[in-house]
Amino acid sequence: MRNSHLFSEELLLKKRPKIGVFDSGMGGFSVLKSLIKKSPYCDFVYIGDTANFPYGMKSKEQIISCTHNAVNFLLKKDVESVIIGCHTASIFTMNQMEKSFSIPLFFMVPAACLEALRVSKKRVIAVIGTKATVQSDEYSRYLKSYDRNIHVKSRDCPLLIEFAERGSIDIPLVRKVVKNYLEDFVTSEVDTLILGCTHFSIFRDLIRQEVGEHVNLVDPVYSVSDEIVNKYGIQSLDDRFSLDVYVTNGDLEYYLDRVYKLFVGMEVDLKIKKIILDEKNVYQYT
Repeated sequence: MRNSHLFSEELLLKKRPKIGVFDSGMGGFSVLKSLIKKSPYCDFVYIGDTANFPYGMKSKEQIISCTHNAVNFLLKKDVESVIIGCHTASIFTMNQMEKSFSIPLFFMVPAACLEALRVSKKRVIAVIGTKATVQSDEYSRYLKSYDRNIHVKSRDCPLLIEFAERGSIDIPLVRKVVKNYLEDFVTSEVDTLILGCTHFSIFRDLIRQEVGEHVNLVDPVYSVSDEIVNKYGIQSLDDRFSLDVYVTNGDLEYYLDRVYKLFVGMEVDLKIKKIILDEKNVYQYT
């Protein structure tokens, strides 16, 4: 049996993996929070492209350009892997990104589809997401590439994305909006619902109340976190970590408050800065 003291020393001497997380706004923090709970011995760099939020209203060309700029920025921060938290960005950039970058990239859409296929018995799956995600029909194509008999229903939920970005979670208006968006799924044969936007994770409890216990909720945040843990493992008993947050627009004090509330009780070395991204240069300022 290995000496536990020596084993702990080895872990402390190992280089901490640095993981990059990218989203169009604050939605990707749901990925980050899940990941930190499962694998604390990593450091993280987060970029929220708040200046271009929401991606669901952008053209394909704009989404591709913004995503490439963000990943290039993360590479300059020496990350070992990048999680593309934004489902819309995943849909429009996945094939190109894997050819353009040599580091491991993790996308929401494959993780969501594989989990939905695993748990769905009736083969009737619903997807909620941004307007661009729903109009792309990529979820339907991906699911049907595995099972042609799958029936896919979808609904864009722009107001929920706005509520999440503002931090408005459990208020009467949000409950009404959730009910309105999901009522068609509740009365149908849907047995599995994919949360096709990272912003929806904070509404998980409200969504569960609306659709009932008989519907499987698939949140790829957890699946992608598991993929990262499988790659890097939980490498130390030291649960301290560093988190560098970069946003492209907005009040830093507001985002700082949001981040501290998310990671309350955790030992985090937090830095937050505002940046401007473009195709030629990255201008960073505090």
